[in-house]
Amino acid sequence: MKIAIDVAQTCSERAGCAWYADTLAHTLANYLSPSDIILYHHFGSWINQDTKDGTYIQNCQSPIASLRYEEAMSLWENIESGNIPLPGTPDIVHSNSFMCPKIPEIPLVYTVYDSAFITHPHYTTTENQNFCKQEFGKALKFASAFLFISHSSYEDFITLYPTYFEQSRKPHKIAHSIPRLSPTKQAHESKTKLSPWLFVGTIEPRKNIDGLLSSYEYYRQISDNPRPLVIVGGKGWMSEAYHQRLEELEQKNDLIYYGYVPDSKLIDLYEKAFALLFPSHYEGFGLPVIEAMNFSLPVISNDIKSIQEFASNAATFVDFNNPSEVASRMIKLESDQDAYNEQSRQSKKTALKHDRSQTAEKVFSLYEAAIEYNNSI
Repeated sequence: MKIAIDVAQTCSERAGCAWYADTLAHTLANYLSPSDIILYHHFGSWINQDTKDGTYIQNCQSPIASLRYEEAMSLWENIESGNIPLPGTPDIVHSNSFMCPKIPEIPLVYTVYDSAFITHPHYTTTENQNFCKQEFGKALKFASAFLFISHSSYEDFITLYPTYFEQSRKPHKIAHSIPRLSPTKQAHESKTKLSPWLFVGTIEPRKNIDGLLSSYEYYRQISDNPRPLVIVGGKGWMSEAYHQRLEELEQKNDLIYYGYVPDSKLIDLYEKAFALLFPSHYEGFGLPVIEAMNFSLPVISNDIKSIQEFASNAATFVDFNNPSEVASRMIKLESDQDAYNEQSRQSKKTALKHDRSQTAEKVFSLYEAAIEYNNSI
């Protein structure tokens, strides 16, 4: 089976969706063979000006990566019109960038990260809401199968479309994300009394940056020896006020904001961190949590169902809208070494449950079901 994987989002500054696509491509290339994988660096109307920073895998085809913007636009217009075949002649196509181009005859699997653009529209822009609704609507019509990144994202879908799978008979599966980064040092090897608290995530409303900063400010007020807070994440939408507050606190030496960092730097920050703070209001999965757990970091998370789903026995759940509660948990984690060590062990144990081969098997079986479904209609 030849599989075309949409890696268009990986060509620019990456957030969770892009990392999911990147990890999936590498996982399938290892599970099957690189020669079975075709990477599409432009997909539908997601056309990149430059693809040099995108996902590339040795011996995988990348047949359209070198196309100029206008050439890539023309290519996909002709594909959707049925004028030309898909590059690399795949047996199946997997969309990972919310895009759902109409592809004649070839089955398309559509990754559903979340339904926040419908269920929590205030966390994003009107432009992004409209884009996601448009492509999601096309997926409901054109996709042959659906891959959900969590039970939570699946449940949200079923709440919105309770009879969709019963009526359409389209196959679907759930495949959690996989820790993509691994430690280079033993746990605690680089920990000190001032090892920092860490936050990883795009700076945008859904990530609850205000809750994070208010909790950290309260923590500094009640701590005799407060640890610094390191914040890692690119600039998202509607984030101007958050960046102003970050700048003000950084000037007080209360925190360090790195912005978007390469993997080598992120690995170093995970290894040096004391614990992860994860205040998000809503997540389809929560990639930084499983990443941090792979580095044996304790996690203090907002109490949301997608994190509860895979980390209920490992993370500490609090209400990040209650800064005193969060700060108290931070102090407690610092003051109880035995509890810290146990959370660290549970974190690593949780991360190890997310196995690449199991994910590959699930996804590959979905591809087989999608081809069977396509042949039956």
